[in-house]
Amino acid sequence: MDVAVIDEPQRASRREFRRYRHTVLNGVNKVRISLMRDSDGSTMTPTGRPAPAGVEELVLGYRTAEVGLVSIIVPVLNSAARLERLLASIEAQDYRAVEVIVNDDARSADGADAVVASYAESIAVVYLRQNDCLGGGRLVGAQHARGEFLYFVDADMVLGPGVLAECVRACRDGAIAVCVAEEQVVHEFWSRCKWLDKRVMRDSDDAESVRFVPAQRYWQVGGHHPDLMFAEDKDLDLRIRSLGAAIVRTRHVVRHDEGRLSPARQFRRAYYWTQFRSVTRSVSPAAAAVPTRIGWRVALYLRRWPMLARHPLLTLGLGVLRSADVLGLLAASLPGWTRSRRMDYRK
Repeated sequence: MDVAVIDEPQRASRREFRRYRHTVLNGVNKVRISLMRDSDGSTMTPTGRPAPAGVEELVLGYRTAEVGLVSIIVPVLNSAARLERLLASIEAQDYRAVEVIVNDDARSADGADAVVASYAESIAVVYLRQNDCLGGGRLVGAQHARGEFLYFVDADMVLGPGVLAECVRACRDGAIAVCVAEEQVVHEFWSRCKWLDKRVMRDSDDAESVRFVPAQRYWQVGGHHPDLMFAEDKDLDLRIRSLGAAIVRTRHVVRHDEGRLSPARQFRRAYYWTQFRSVTRSVSPAAAAVPTRIGWRVALYLRRWPMLARHPLLTLGLGVLRSADVLGLLAASLPGWTRSRRMDYRK
């Protein structure tokens, strides 16, 4: 298979796209993607209906969904080594109707394109360089997708055997979207503490977000917001859940390899990501509140205390990591420390 490399957006200019929200009109096996704005230039909320009178509509194009195809969308930034492990796990899936859309940051210089090319014989793959923030990177990837289903993953994930088949089967059985269970890859003591945290948080609506969704449903709620760097996945999750249909969780897991952890690194990560919270708060206050709200985590720890009691030393270490999270959140909340969404988002 050839690798499709796309450097320029096949849509309206990036400036227009960031300024105006889009809406989607669904036809039979087709998705019509368009931007809409009022005559005064104000932003519109996605409606899924034709533009009303007095509203300018800029059609971006039509895409035909390929029945049964899963489009896996991966935004990356200097993640070639981790991307190779992800692609290997996709190649090993028993579900074969797959395409991968790798959306790289223009600043990347680690040879991710060569990694993508090395899998071109076994996986249908599109390589983009249009990733300027997490929400926008995922959204642009979805615009280039041909699949009936969209699956949003990170470069540091490894798909377990059977994940894709289980997700497709769940949607065929009536699920509107799927939450895929995650398991932490263990390198040392601190990552083992994070492993315990993910086990405790599993099956929590607050801790987990929808990642696998039929394309029609994704566009029905407007897709990822193009300006979000903080809680962009939870923003989409809440809008999907607002449709009111069934959301299921997988039995198979995805392994999440965040590398070697430490309290200092946990502090830096919390500090970094929280600086983008104000943008999310202006768009989706509910989504912005979930990652920084401590109460639901404490309630979940208390409810699942037997699991923590079986690992007392790891529980103590987990308390240290969570304390580092809180300190990073508080430090980033100081006046004057909120960054723009275009800053480097490497972990």
